[in-house]
Amino acid sequence: MPYATGALSDFEKGQIAALSDENYPISHIQKHVNRSRTTIQSFAKRRQERGSHHNEPGAGRPPKIDSRDKRRIAREARKDRRQPLHELRNNVVPHVSVKTVKRALSEVGMKKWRAKKRPLLREKDAQARLAWALSHQNWTKEDWEGVVWSDECSVEKTNDPRTIWVIRNLYEKWEKDCIAPFHKGPDVKVMVWACFWGRNKGTFIPLVYHSVNRWIYRELLESCLTPVLQQVYDTIGDPVFMQDNA
Repeated sequence: MPYATGALSDFEKGQIAALSDENYPISHIQKHVNRSRTTIQSFAKRRQERGSHHNEPGAGRPPKIDSRDKRRIAREARKDRRQPLHELRNNVVPHVSVKTVKRALSEVGMKKWRAKKRPLLREKDAQARLAWALSHQNWTKEDWEGVVWSDECSVEKTNDPRTIWVIRNLYEKWEKDCIAPFHKGPDVKVMVWACFWGRNKGTFIPLVYHSVNRWIYRELLESCLTPVLQQVYDTIGDPVFMQDNA
């Protein structure tokens, strides 16, 4: 009688294991499972060595890139965050797909993000802002309630309306090479001035002047800011006025 071929099923493995534990001879097991003597003996040996009748997981397909390639991908991405992913792939691992590069970046928490926009700051201005933040880091909520914040805002044309994408992780959004700094140009459509303090809104006023010099701005503060400072004083005490000059 010809014996069955191919891999043993889980049911056949269970039969062989149960009959072997009962010390049945191989000839008896052959009749029940219809397998050759060699197949039964090989299975019994593997089961004894592993302590189980289950197969070990297979090796599977070897990875297309190793850990060294993944480190190179992340390192080169940080050197030029604005490069397209296909360009990064071509320069580092041209033998794999862009999807593989995406997965490698994802493993270290990196992907393509829109570059955050903020005004272009000179190095000394950035250092001054950092020093200011450190000097006020221990202020309490009550301390900040007495601060009046003021700034101008303009809606203007931009020289490059395209969205800039950079490669970074979640915590690198404010890194210098992850932002898209912009210059404030002359193409102003609307400019406004406003202030607030605590959870309270202050004055909001459009600046209708063709140009604003220090005398016009001083007049603006005297007419629009003074009532707000008086309101703060009447509510919580001496106010502090802060303005963004960058």
